[in-house]
Amino acid sequence: MIPLFFWFLLVLLLINPLMPQSASASPEIPGDNTNKSVIQDYSIRVVIDQIYISKKGDYLEVSEFVVFRNDGPGIFYDHVNHTYFAVSIPEGVENLETNAMECCLVQYEDTVFMDPMNPVNPGDSFDMKISYSLFTENQDYKFDKAVVYNTTSLSVFVNKKDGIGTGKGFSTITIHGNDFEVISFQNLAEGDKITIPLQMTGKSNRYGIAGVIFLVLIAIFSGFKYIKYRTGRKDTLEKLEQEKTRIFRIIHGFEKHAGSEESVEYRILMDEYRQKA
Repeated sequence: MIPLFFWFLLVLLLINPLMPQSASASPEIPGDNTNKSVIQDYSIRVVIDQIYISKKGDYLEVSEFVVFRNDGPGIFYDHVNHTYFAVSIPEGVENLETNAMECCLVQYEDTVFMDPMNPVNPGDSFDMKISYSLFTENQDYKFDKAVVYNTTSLSVFVNKKDGIGTGKGFSTITIHGNDFEVISFQNLAEGDKITIPLQMTGKSNRYGIAGVIFLVLIAIFSGFKYIKYRTGRKDTLEKLEQEKTRIFRIIHGFEKHAGSEESVEYRILMDEYRQKA
C-alpha cells in the first residue's frame, strides 16, 4: 500500500503546473538574471506614460506618471525578495523623488526600479510616479527617453511658460492655466528610444521681474527730474530766500552759544556758512 505521504507528493506534482507562477527579482538589481527576465517579460505592458517638463530658474523640472499592466498569466510578486518595475531616466538626473519608500526603490545608471509591494495579478495595474531635475548649460537640449516595456501610449507635455518649447509647432493644450506643447507616441516597442528637442528661448521670471522694476525706477526718476525742472523756475527765488534765512539763523545760533570762541575751526565753519548765505 502506498503511504499517504507519497500520495500527497503526487498531488502536488500534478497541480503545480496549473498554479499561476510568480516572478521575483533580487534586491541586487544590476547583475540579477531574474530581474532581467521580469523587465523583458512581454506580459508586462505600459498602458500610459505621461511626462511633464517645465523650466524652473536655471534647470528643468520633470515629472513622470507611468501605469503598468500585467497582461500575462503570471503573478508578479515575491514576499521575500523584491519584484521591480523599471522606468528609464536621462543622464544627469538630480533631486530624484518618487512615491515609493526608500526600501522599495533602486536607482541604477539610467533606470529607476520600484517594488509595488503588493501582488500584481493578471489584469492588474500598478502606477509609478517620479520627479527629478535636469541642469542644462545650453539653450538647446535633447530630452532622451528609452522604452523599457512595450508601451501603448507615451505623451510628453512641455510647459511653454518661461521661454521653453520644442520649436516644432506641436499641438498645444491648456492645463490649469498653463499652455503645454504635446508630443504623443503610440504603440512603442521595448528597446525604442524617443528624443524631444527643447529650446530655452527666455530667462526665468526673476530676470523679467528685475528688468521691469529697473524700467519702472528709471521712469519714476525721469518723471521726477522733469517735474522738478518744470516747477523749478517758479519757486527758485522763494527757496533761495528760505535757505538764506535758515543759514543766518544757524550763524546766529553759533555766535550766541560760542561766546568768545576764536578757534581756527570755528572761523572756517562760520566763513563757510556766510558764503552759502
